[in-house]
Amino acid sequence: MRVFKKSRRLTAAVGGGIHRFYCLFMGFCINVLLSKRKAMAIEHSISNQYVFSSELEDILITGVTSALSFEVLLNGNSIFSSSFTPGVDGTVRIYDISTLLSAYITGVYGDFTFKIAGEETQVRVFRSNAPVASQARFFLSSYFLSSAMAKKITTLKRYETLSFYAFESCDVYVEANYYDGRLVTKQNSLLSSTDVNVDDVNTVDVSSMNFLDYSLGELISYTVVAGRRRYTFELHDGMPEAEPALMFLNNFGVWETIYLVGTREATTETKRSLAYINGKYTLYHLDEQKLYKSKTGVLLGGMLAIAEDLARSKSIFTLDSHGDAVDEIVITEGEFVHTNADEALPSFTITYRRCRRCSAMVDVVRPPKLFDKTFDNTFD
Repeated sequence: MRVFKKSRRLTAAVGGGIHRFYCLFMGFCINVLLSKRKAMAIEHSISNQYVFSSELEDILITGVTSALSFEVLLNGNSIFSSSFTPGVDGTVRIYDISTLLSAYITGVYGDFTFKIAGEETQVRVFRSNAPVASQARFFLSSYFLSSAMAKKITTLKRYETLSFYAFESCDVYVEANYYDGRLVTKQNSLLSSTDVNVDDVNTVDVSSMNFLDYSLGELISYTVVAGRRRYTFELHDGMPEAEPALMFLNNFGVWETIYLVGTREATTETKRSLAYINGKYTLYHLDEQKLYKSKTGVLLGGMLAIAEDLARSKSIFTLDSHGDAVDEIVITEGEFVHTNADEALPSFTITYRRCRRCSAMVDVVRPPKLFDKTFDNTFD
């Protein structure tokens, strides 16, 4: 009788252990299924493969029920990682991501991986310091990488360049307009389709000197065409010499030129350090800074957008007469004001200096010679 009771207690204990194990196992399975369901319910606002950095000012993540892991990787290396607790509505909003990404985009774009709750999303992020009123894919397929987008004023002997991102191979050509008493249009091939780098940025020298053809007449305008992209340059005669001519990294991270044709004022500021040394009042250190104040002149066509782009650029160089970069400069002040009055003509003023510690420079000018090898013997 005692053996039977002991056996019954042992059977009950074994049965209870199996029941508890079964309950724990089923609970674990349910938790796994629920966690998978929760993960599947998570959605985020990164919906495109190609985006501007300005589009990622904040990222909205919904369907979050527990602590959310968020990580950003560049070329496989983590540049940001954190965990976020959702609000009562199950959302997480991460702000100022565009600032983080822009710091890591060294050129025009960067390839980033967003890992949200363990799920990875690959995105190519294009630099855009100012928001663009269009999605990146449409803009990049339809426009050159310029804030002017469609039109620019130029003249002869000016260096001009255009850049574009190619999703597919395309022909790049120029429709040039000449005038010889009547309008003549000629189409010149600039690049063959095999020269276009697909899935990358392409830069083209579109200076007006490349399209001169006096047999057809005077060049008055030309349009650069690359796929659906079109960009027109209008030539204006009699424009004053630029003081200065500038090349800068624009809103999209490519080089663009602007020529300031207004007045320029140069000011030299000096800070003198003096003291009595050996009984003499001596100047022992001189800090000299040379500042230039230049007006853009009247901004016609798309030049207003380019001038505004210049104001936000962090990399600016002066150009010589051959279109080569000479000195790096920095804008210290600017007056960027324009109105919509009918009689108002937009014009900006910038103050800049060379980036070198000593901003002053002695220009070497070749003195003119009366009798040299350039003497004209026509009427001798």
